[in-house]
Amino acid sequence: MKHLNCPRDGCQISSTEKCLEGFDPATTCPYVSRTLSEIEVETPIETSEFVDLPKGEGLTESQAADVAKQSVTRLVVLAGPSASGKTTILTALFEAFLDAPFGNFLFAGSRTLVGFERRCHDARTASLRTEAHTPITRVDRPEFLHLKLVSAAGSLLGPQNLLLSDISGERFRTLQDSAAAVKEMSVLRRADHFCLLLDGEKLTDATQRHAMQNNVRMLLRSIVEATVLPQRCKIEILFSKWDLILTRDDRSAISSFISGIKDIFRAVVKDANGLEFFEIAARPTNTRVPYAFGLPTLLRHWLEEPPVPQATLYLPELHADSREEARYVNSVVKSQRLGDFYDVRWV
Repeated sequence: MKHLNCPRDGCQISSTEKCLEGFDPATTCPYVSRTLSEIEVETPIETSEFVDLPKGEGLTESQAADVAKQSVTRLVVLAGPSASGKTTILTALFEAFLDAPFGNFLFAGSRTLVGFERRCHDARTASLRTEAHTPITRVDRPEFLHLKLVSAAGSLLGPQNLLLSDISGERFRTLQDSAAAVKEMSVLRRADHFCLLLDGEKLTDATQRHAMQNNVRMLLRSIVEATVLPQRCKIEILFSKWDLILTRDDRSAISSFISGIKDIFRAVVKDANGLEFFEIAARPTNTRVPYAFGLPTLLRHWLEEPPVPQATLYLPELHADSREEARYVNSVVKSQRLGDFYDVRWV
């Protein structure tokens, strides 16, 4: 109960909590009420001196969902065995934007700069390593790296968010034989692009290529048969470390093997129109191809704008007695290039 006080002589409400005039409850006494209004003050609201800023690390699924709510977002799931080049693609894509626009896109921001920099460190001279290295992803839960990009040529969609998954290869290995594990991986249900990597280094080794191809095929079949990917999702097969294949003397034999792989994967994915193949060398070890080879094409494929049906725009056909109005309307149609976006009809 609140501490009560009364200004009247002889009132002992402060000790007995009983009103001298007999009001019950005692707070209804006019003297006590007036006293309370005079002595009570609003409790100050405690405010923190600190602002909780983003840490810049990889995003959780919940944080990635918050990003997707704000503007047009494409979610790309990179899948494949450990050391197949998934994280290297992420770091190469980020570093390509450090120098200039890339793939006809401009860098417009990122919520995961620290996460990108942490993954890039071992490939830089600051790490004091003699060779570029990318750490193996070992986190149990999926993480997402974020890029905000805008088309250098202009876009009706404006800036787009690109969310790139960084998931352990060990996690995907558990999906090969378990439909239940596939269905529990909720990120697959939200993917706009599902990219499956085949390690180019293992393709050059006749003792490893068949086992690698079989494991990746089983993973793709498990995911396709579980029907977890949304209908809009596009499936892409990425042949990573392509620079190593170009230096081989037995390139023709490797090319023949790759052609067989493509036929096998087309049989797994019934809708062949939804399956595409890309040759990637994110961080080449020789000069046969440039840095981030194949990534500009892949990036444009990820962020391509969906076709928009042309709408009809009806405008009033003005008569000669309103020449100024007619001139103004025609100038607007021409300057705004409305004919590029609408089927303009004069009525």
